[in-house]
Amino acid sequence: MREELTTSGNTLKRSSIKLADLTHLQADSKYVEAHGAGGSILLDEPLVALEREFGDTLLRIHRSTLVVRSKAIEVERHGEHHYLHVEGVIGTLKVSRRYVAKVRQQLSVPA
Repeated sequence: MREELTTSGNTLKRSSIKLADLTHLQADSKYVEAHGAGGSILLDEPLVALEREFGDTLLRIHRSTLVVRSKAIEVERHGEHHYLHVEGVIGTLKVSRRYVAKVRQQLSVPA
């Protein structure tokens, strides 16, 4: 398994993010934005491929968002919506209704 994610572009502009620093991945059109302690980078890999490769490490919370399982803190409900607090992320990430039960189960919080 890779230890870091690297952009796939011109080598002069290539940058990477270590998996240990990764907080979450967010799909946007045909790119995936990898967020971490040092900022974010764009990846030219499908979110589903990253989920397959790092499935034990990542947790899907939305059709377009994967978080690092060990950095997921708690699910909070505001009205009809659920949000996840993630270590290293300012604010919260939206959890889709479809994934709320699975996220709560992974965090050992009763559904």
